[in-house]
Amino acid sequence: MGEVVSLTHVLAVCLSICLSVITFFLVRTIRQVDKNQSKLFEKFEEHERRISTMEGAHNEVMRHRWHDTQDGDGPFDGGNTKSGRRC
Repeated sequence: MGEVVSLTHVLAVCLSICLSVITFFLVRTIRQVDKNQSKLFEKFEEHERRISTMEGAHNEVMRHRWHDTQDGDGPFDGGNTKSGRRC
């Protein structure tokens, strides 16, 4: 006749299946987080490059504006231009 399956064997199999499912989802989640983190850092580096470029352009424009206002005729000297214009 057939063997009698004990309750401990059934519980052990159920526990193994549960742990396998939990491990599968844990590994899947960690992989997804790693993938998303890589995308996030790529976007962060792209924004950092854009901000650096804009900061350099801003500094260059401000340097030129500072030189323009030294003679009192620049558009950014508080509105006291020789031509009478105000910005």
